[in-house]
Amino acid sequence: MATPAFALTADTKGFLEIRGQADRNLNDGSDRGEADNDRTGVEQRLRLWTEVAADENVKAVFAIESDLAWGANSDSLGDIDGNGTDDSKTNSIGTDYRGNLEIKHVYLDFNLPSLKTNVKAGAQYFKIGGGFIAGDDAIGIQTATKFGDAATLKLYWAKAQEGSVDVTSDDNDFYGAQVDVKAGPVTVSPILAWTRSGKDTDIYFGGFDLAGKLGENTKLAVTLIKNWGDNLGVQNVDGLAAYAGVFQKMGSADLSLEGAWIGDDGRTDGQFVDGSGSVGTWGLSSPTEMFGGARYDRRAIIGKGIGAASAAGAGDLYNLNQCYVKLGFGLQTSEKTKLTTYLAHIQQASGANDGIGEAFGQEVGAYYDITLAKGLTYGLMGAYLFNDDFGGVGNDNVYKLGNALTYKF
Repeated sequence: MATPAFALTADTKGFLEIRGQADRNLNDGSDRGEADNDRTGVEQRLRLWTEVAADENVKAVFAIESDLAWGANSDSLGDIDGNGTDDSKTNSIGTDYRGNLEIKHVYLDFNLPSLKTNVKAGAQYFKIGGGFIAGDDAIGIQTATKFGDAATLKLYWAKAQEGSVDVTSDDNDFYGAQVDVKAGPVTVSPILAWTRSGKDTDIYFGGFDLAGKLGENTKLAVTLIKNWGDNLGVQNVDGLAAYAGVFQKMGSADLSLEGAWIGDDGRTDGQFVDGSGSVGTWGLSSPTEMFGGARYDRRAIIGKGIGAASAAGAGDLYNLNQCYVKLGFGLQTSEKTKLTTYLAHIQQASGANDGIGEAFGQEVGAYYDITLAKGLTYGLMGAYLFNDDFGGVGNDNVYKLGNALTYKF
């Protein structure tokens, strides 16, 4: 008997970006003679997604990533780390490299039509609670079940750590549930989640997302997440993360106003812990170029911002103890060009003594993007921080410049 034949379909998409950056005082906010006050470099990133399907209800998704810091070698500080490929090694003379290819995603995506359920199982992207609970790749399962047109139940399980195959008490597991409820043009999503890490860590999350339209040209987004519990059996977790944004379209221009508060009501280290059980490493907000990276993110040494500073520096304060207000403006200056600008004030959510957080400063930034061909753009970026209290010694102003060629396909 012949084996039944079926046709496979494959779809590929992704991007390749090459960008150069320069910054001054971004490492510590001070111009006091350190060797790394001025940093420059060029890096590139390729991400490629392939989807293979034998049926409209089943597909396999495979994604790879390749990062290079130009001129870096095995002894260079330019090796990609952080959000980039681990152990990226390449020579300044000759382009052979090793350890440069990262498996980003491998998962099954399938539908169960009789249950009106979609399932994704494997290494994939999770985003929960506006990115405060989760906003990164992880290995696990997420499902979405529709109940009519007005409600969708979403369930999450991520295996953050398999401590030992034979000892479950060493494991780190994340569980989450949310219900998306449509109310006219607005969707409200109550969220409950729990992280269990070993025997001594239980962290709980409760809150909601809200997203929708206020009229034809106005969008609204709100997130409020409270977390509580015990971390390692010795540290009480008691944090709050809140975000609100309004986005207005006005012909060829757009205007936005955003604000966030991340921390707690009295501790200088904030204590907001994300769904991985860590301090702000899985779901990380990046409002501006100096604080976390934004569009020119912190994938290499040259790109790291204040939010990626050392454990003793402003990085922890930013990740866990931050509030900001950001005003943005964009203008489509022609069919192929766009200008985007922002102004932001960022400070600690709470101080160590009087409850008033130190102000890191006021930041202005701008992007100018030019479409060169279908899918290909050239971008310019500039950002400047008027430093108030970041760094502690000198509090010197900070700048960051960049440009990028980006091809999306």
